[in-house]
Amino acid sequence: MTGSDQTKRLVYVLPRLNLASTVARDTEIRIGEAIFVPDDDAIWSSVVGKPRPKWLDIFCDFGPLTRDEPPSPVRGMLLVANDDEWLEKHAITALSVLFTVAQHTAQWRTPAEAFHSYPFRASDAPAELVSMLTKHGTLIEDERSLRLSPPVTLRGHHNRQVTIDLTENFNSRLIDRFRVNPNDRMAVACRHLFRTQFSDLFLAPIEQDLSAFCACLEATLGIESTQRDIGKELGRRVTNIYGDLPGLSAWIEGLYLFRCNFVHGDVQNADDEGNPTKQQAYNDFVNSTGKWTILRNLCYDVIRHGVEHADGGSPPLRLMNRERELIQCYFLSDDLWRQLRRYFKQQNAAELIVGLDGEEATEFFRSCGAFLQAHKWECMKNVPTLSQIKNFLRSVAVTLMNCEDADQEDKDAALEVSRLAGEEQDKDVRTWIAHHEYWRDYPPADHLASLLKAILLHGARFYDRD
Repeated sequence: MTGSDQTKRLVYVLPRLNLASTVARDTEIRIGEAIFVPDDDAIWSSVVGKPRPKWLDIFCDFGPLTRDEPPSPVRGMLLVANDDEWLEKHAITALSVLFTVAQHTAQWRTPAEAFHSYPFRASDAPAELVSMLTKHGTLIEDERSLRLSPPVTLRGHHNRQVTIDLTENFNSRLIDRFRVNPNDRMAVACRHLFRTQFSDLFLAPIEQDLSAFCACLEATLGIESTQRDIGKELGRRVTNIYGDLPGLSAWIEGLYLFRCNFVHGDVQNADDEGNPTKQQAYNDFVNSTGKWTILRNLCYDVIRHGVEHADGGSPPLRLMNRERELIQCYFLSDDLWRQLRRYFKQQNAAELIVGLDGEEATEFFRSCGAFLQAHKWECMKNVPTLSQIKNFLRSVAVTLMNCEDADQEDKDAALEVSRLAGEEQDKDVRTWIAHHEYWRDYPPADHLASLLKAILLHGARFYDRD
């Protein structure tokens, strides 16, 4: 560096984010060599060792709706390191690891835009002009003419407070891996995942996100560029984690073929009519709904799995795994609906179901339990028609009417929702659901009337799906 550069220090400012640690009185959060601290005057003096540039007040909040006043300046966080060269190389990956460990408490509620950072070099005598680093060179502007409002995605997220649990097993182990090796494949996977979470469809189109999700899985699962038939291998390794969920392996292969198409253009792997299996996998993935949400949760869960199983020991007990539950629902819901519906669409279904005994009754109860546990209407790829739902609700209601252990009040309620659904009174069906939520409360596994009530409530929720 030249003599004039020796006194400067690389700083990343995150004006839209406020961080807190679960460790009391922690004013800084360390992700490897990266140090995240609040943007206040005392921190500038004690940590950065430079005066705070006045032009940082160009970052402001949304202006008031009812008053003709200028928006107020905002202060968020700073990112620094003791080694500027390290920070310049690894700042984005450090931010990505921070974003990933935040999800333990944030649960995707804070948009990625809140983690947007702006690099500049702080000096002992800050210039009055704005001086920010870009890939095209240093940006110089007069701060009096600039007021940078938040991206519209942050509208309504006025607090933007994110609490980081540094003691949580996955978080601490991921941070340790990044500290030892900033290019660790789990950290690289976090970087790919982070890049998928920005909302601007021009800067981050869905197609680019899907390709980054695929890259995230490749990094997490240790796929090598020399691997033969990468799509099939990727599907096999994901299946090793989740078990043989119907269609999961082929869906992941379709994701890889989509990624090849996006990165390389029309390629033989993704567009070869001579390979019907690959063509079907590609088409099924492209035509599937909800894939962005599923892949976000799948990538996060696979990263967790990779970190927690890295040393070959027993992973910590997780009482709840929302990501895994969602993935199971996505790939099981069609089959669970098909298996249960076959009971209720047969002729004289009510009499046949009530008359089941022995192994046949046990199998029916298992189908009911699996349906209630792992089925979501929102996750179905082949969404039932309204006619199918009406017939299903009617059949379940009639079956409940034939149950000797069902209360008359419950029978009347069952007939009511069947009638409302038949008349396509969607709003009244949703009101009925609100009044009968208690029907879902853990029905006994072998009590037919209770199971039918829970099935009827779940069937009615078709009209309340997102």
